[in-house]
Amino acid sequence: ATLTIGPQDVCADVNCAALKEKGDLADFVILCVKTWQVADAAKDAACILRAGSGCIVTTQNGIDAPTEAAAASDGESSVLAGIVQVIAFREDPAEGPLRCVRLGAPSPKSITLGECVWGGAGFESQRVLLLRDILKSSGVEVPVPEEGNVKRELWRKAAMMCCMGPMSAVTRADIHTMLRTPSTRAMLMAAMEEVCALSACFPGCYVGDGRAQQTMDYLERIKPGSTPSTVRDVVCGRPSEMRQMSGAMHRLGIEQKIATPVHSFIAAALEPQEALARGEHEYSLQGVPGGKPSV
Repeated sequence: ATLTIGPQDVCADVNCAALKEKGDLADFVILCVKTWQVADAAKDAACILRAGSGCIVTTQNGIDAPTEAAAASDGESSVLAGIVQVIAFREDPAEGPLRCVRLGAPSPKSITLGECVWGGAGFESQRVLLLRDILKSSGVEVPVPEEGNVKRELWRKAAMMCCMGPMSAVTRADIHTMLRTPSTRAMLMAAMEEVCALSACFPGCYVGDGRAQQTMDYLERIKPGSTPSTVRDVVCGRPSEMRQMSGAMHRLGIEQKIATPVHSFIAAALEPQEALARGEHEYSLQGVPGGKPSV
């Protein structure tokens, strides 16, 4: 596969079976797939991990990726959780090399790393320190999670991405427009507060007081027109991460007996089109060109 970043092309062989056959083993395999592809990707990657030390690094939105990767490989000990911050999109994916274009202002490029099996305040394993140094040497920012607790950072990112993406998808609006429309701004804020409330149900994961407002303040600085990948996938009729975002918050709300009316509504509203995009259900819209949902 060829990935174009700026003026440079980076080529990578992503055939894990072929790598295994050649005896090429990995210390780290970073999963850069969509959340709903994690289990399959982790299963493929597990075969090339160096025995006893190799690990899979998740980078996905939501909170379930590390757990799903662990279940598909050798357990939690074989997985590091990564929280990536970047706003980018694929430009002309059907023509030539895949080109990633960063969006927004600010447009960060960072990854926070940590052990899925949390070792307590200040805990950082040797493999986390090693991968951090490797990434830093390539120019990537690698912040240290507060108290070494990457699970809390997963929830803090979820307070933004699991709300901004599904809300943008259900409204068909960019981030700036959602914030400038009073009704959708209030709905987005409510969705964030639901995630914050859920985070308090899990030991060591509470995102902290005022997190929803802090996230809204951050989004105020995003460049007008910027869109999360969820809305791009939905309006283009592709499978999205909706089930791992609002769908997951709806499920956790039921399990923890926490009301999540915004996420429950979004999950229900987007489910028919999601099932259509995944080929799980077919339907046709009479009177609509092509008979399919559109922007």
